[in-house]
Amino acid sequence: METLISQLDQKYAQYRKNLTSERHIDSDDMIFDSAYEYFCITEKQPKIKEIIENDKQGVIKKKQEIIKQNESVDVQNELIKKAETHSLSFYYGEILRDVYIPMSKYKNSVKLLSPKEIIGDTSLFREKFLNVMFYITKKIIQFFGESFRKDLDMHLALQKVVYNFRQKKYPIYMERVHTLLIPQLLEIHTQKPEPIFVKSEKPKKEIKKIEIIIDTQKGIYRADKSDLCYPIKSPSGRLDLIVLISRKNKTGLSELVKETMRDNRTIRKEIDEINLNFREFLDVVNDLIFHLPTSGYCLNNDKFEIRLEL
Repeated sequence: METLISQLDQKYAQYRKNLTSERHIDSDDMIFDSAYEYFCITEKQPKIKEIIENDKQGVIKKKQEIIKQNESVDVQNELIKKAETHSLSFYYGEILRDVYIPMSKYKNSVKLLSPKEIIGDTSLFREKFLNVMFYITKKIIQFFGESFRKDLDMHLALQKVVYNFRQKKYPIYMERVHTLLIPQLLEIHTQKPEPIFVKSEKPKKEIKKIEIIIDTQKGIYRADKSDLCYPIKSPSGRLDLIVLISRKNKTGLSELVKETMRDNRTIRKEIDEINLNFREFLDVVNDLIFHLPTSGYCLNNDKFEIRLEL
């Protein structure tokens, strides 16, 4: 596993070097080749294929959970789009389709392929430029003949992919593939196999939750260290938000908008500020308000024993 991670780090470093180097006649080809070589490694690793597939299933599950939520269609669509396009499997699939597959066809085919056969349904496009190039090609063909046309068509098909790989989104996708994939490989590498035979196991010591008291007069403070206090008192819009969220196991954003007469952006900003102040004033590492993956908010009862004194 260490060797695999090292290989991927080296290939990605080479890709970044090519990407940031000064442009010259072969710079696009070098960028494209280094990205292709990275995927040549990943596509041969069953463990990486498993990671990508697990990520896909996780996205599907997240989408199903979003659909079950009592949110407007617009909010649901926004959350689903975010779940689909902010995942390892999405970034990996984009590069696989638009770079690795066309390049593999180009390098491994034993026969001449047409542009359509090489590129397939890749999303890369530069049609106006290509139309001009194919117009020039036709003029050249008239002079050099049919056999020249086949070679030139293949070259143009590949250049369509190579040139467009410099688009802004692809360096971002490559970066996210690498930064999301490596930690998962490291986690697999550091996992210790479970022992087959265990004679005796010491009972795990239960971690005691920190008791938090929310008092409309004093503020929010720790029961074990009352001097550590977030001085948020009534009347306060932020305190009202906390009370609203505390009433249920989950409170939807649309419900908070309706109850507080504030917009989505303001509510998100207020919750971020509450969590920031809570961590600083009470000297804790976890947030008071937890943003659920399926949208909505709840108090962080997993980490804290929360008591309201209203």
